[in-house]
Amino acid sequence: MKNCFSVVLGLSLSFIVQAGEISIPSYINTLETSRVGDYIFRYVLFSTESDFPCIRTELLDPINNRALVDNLDVCAYDGKSFSEGFAAVSFNNPRITESAFEFELQLFALRGPEEYNLDCSIEISGAKLGSLECH
Repeated sequence: MKNCFSVVLGLSLSFIVQAGEISIPSYINTLETSRVGDYIFRYVLFSTESDFPCIRTELLDPINNRALVDNLDVCAYDGKSFSEGFAAVSFNNPRITESAFEFELQLFALRGPEEYNLDCSIEISGAKLGSLECH
């Protein structure tokens, strides 16, 4: 009976460890949080190799149990999705300033040698996130 219990316990623990290995954080490259004004700004850079090759930005209210105030998912540029409109995408040098979230966006065309390097930002103004601006 003791050996049977050990085997069942061992299988249960093995399942828990394996389940932990398939968690969503494996799709996350970077997650950072910072205070911006009266709110908490958080961004998540998802792996560009995942099914969700995006940047998620969120404004949270620290007084109201970190309630979501505004959010913006960046999953496309110039009308083309990152997953289907480009051969490859890279998010580089993300940084949070007092009024914006800034990063470098590197895009590789589906056909041809074209590579685009853009400086992008999302304005943070009070309880609102602006739209994606790149140049």
